[in-house]
Amino acid sequence: MARVFALWRELLDLGAFNPNPNGSDWLEAAKQVHTRGAAMTLMGTWIMDPYAALGWQGGRDYGWFPFPRVDPVVEAVTLTVVDGLVLARGASDEAAVRTVLDQLAAPAVQLALAQASGNFAPHLGVDADQYDPLRRSIRASVSERLDFPYDLATPPDLGRLERLNAF
Repeated sequence: MARVFALWRELLDLGAFNPNPNGSDWLEAAKQVHTRGAAMTLMGTWIMDPYAALGWQGGRDYGWFPFPRVDPVVEAVTLTVVDGLVLARGASDEAAVRTVLDQLAAPAVQLALAQASGNFAPHLGVDADQYDPLRRSIRASVSERLDFPYDLATPPDLGRLERLNAF
């Protein structure tokens, strides 16, 4: 852990980070990369459609790289967020809701939803060849271990440490 903080200190001392990271939303951060006001940003695949709208083509005008591993002994992890649909307990027509959920879980529907959102389909039956070359490259890099960033998937009030201690 000390090595990570030492590396961050080096980057901070070089001025490599935005001095006001909370002053921009994700789209503004992406535009800073597009206009060369920033060299890179940490984003998900959903940024590819806004870049396309700005006239950029993935693999030609921008690329990607995995977050650098400081210690090769530490297992590679892919951070992800999976959006989901759930069946409420006590639903009035549980059988009908289950039928709808089954339909939404089908690979073709999952692919359509993923393409509309700019993300990957969580269904393992979706063929990777359905994605553009840059997305295929990213998908191929996904590690076996998936973790979910609690702070990004939780409303800020619920994610506060004192709230976590209450559980």
